[in-house]
Amino acid sequence: MVSRHCDRTTIHENDFVPTDPFNWYDVFGLKEGQLTGLGQQQCNHMGNVLYGRYLNESSSSRIDGISTNYNQTMYYFRSTDVDRTIMSIWSASMGLFKQGTGYQSIVNPSEPSLGFALPNGTQAIPIHSESKPLDATLRGFELCNSVEQRTKDVINTQEYKNTISKYRTFIDDLYKITGWSGRPDTDLHILFDLLQTQYSHKVLKLQWVIDNWSTLESLRNELLRLNFSYYVMGREGMSMFNKNLLKVMHEKKDKYVHYSAHDSTIQAISGSLKLVNDYQQMGGHPPYGSNLGFELHLMSDGSKAVRLVYNHGYDDDSFTPLTLKSLGCPDEFCPLTTFEKVLKANSIVDDWCLVCGNYNLEVCSGKYERGNAEVTTAFIVITPVLVVTNIITLFAFIFFYLRSRQRKYAYGSLN
Repeated sequence: MVSRHCDRTTIHENDFVPTDPFNWYDVFGLKEGQLTGLGQQQCNHMGNVLYGRYLNESSSSRIDGISTNYNQTMYYFRSTDVDRTIMSIWSASMGLFKQGTGYQSIVNPSEPSLGFALPNGTQAIPIHSESKPLDATLRGFELCNSVEQRTKDVINTQEYKNTISKYRTFIDDLYKITGWSGRPDTDLHILFDLLQTQYSHKVLKLQWVIDNWSTLESLRNELLRLNFSYYVMGREGMSMFNKNLLKVMHEKKDKYVHYSAHDSTIQAISGSLKLVNDYQQMGGHPPYGSNLGFELHLMSDGSKAVRLVYNHGYDDDSFTPLTLKSLGCPDEFCPLTTFEKVLKANSIVDDWCLVCGNYNLEVCSGKYERGNAEVTTAFIVITPVLVVTNIITLFAFIFFYLRSRQRKYAYGSLN
């Protein structure tokens, strides 16, 4: 399961809407990109939705053999190294693990009970994370130089120019109403974010923007679909995530794996799997708490199949099935063997660092460093050098040995 964090403050602390400024720190004591109280509530609701499908004993989609109490051997939670995503998965866990299911203070039944470890039987969970410069799994597309270059090139494409031209009148009116005039069109995403955060909390005072909100969303989504297309993401964009996904499915170590990430993470995954080609909303802006699930099913014939489901927002409980038609598997329940085949052919690269041109980055100096092929090449190159060096050393040793014997003989003759 990959979910987007829930409602947050703007991530552009030094920017504001000129005609309708709002200071999040003054009002809520929150700096940029922080999960709000509304966001905590939304993600808790998302947790309830996920509980209803995967943990509830009456659900037909309940994960086989899973415990409704937290069990380290069954659950794994990971987040990007950002406050809002960490707090989001914690809030969601409150919906997944109901109050009263948490740990007891002591485990010895013969001793007097001290009650639950945390108030109301709340269950704490471990949340794993990786610093952004090393998080190739959830943020690989942001760290990949080749993807970054293709993203920059989008503004030069005819599709981008056509989109801006299509909405030119609306954009100019938007700039006039918000006082955003003078900023380049490439800064539109900043204005979108500022307006979105104020709109969510009903503190946006610009009535024209409120009345034309659907047009603003349409513009934003069309631009995002260009930035997160398969052309931009390519095989390498989310290669490490897709590779890890196959590993998790084959190992079957955990029954429930949940990644707390960002809107761009879901968009990048969708682009890498060509879901953007088949589902218009998958390339657009996923609302707070949207989640994309990869379910592993045991079929009646004993084979395994992968089913993708998507909820468009924290309160969506439809779990809409998605098929990988453009990727090469049109079946709702894609056989695991086929799923692996099409992923390796279209959405995974053997040497991520090499394809991305990332050897100058920290992420490629450790666990994602050069692949076996390069190690072999290095060995082949180094081996002849060692041979030549050893031969030179051997000749030098013989030469000095013979000279030493000559001197010794000459010295003996003089005596």
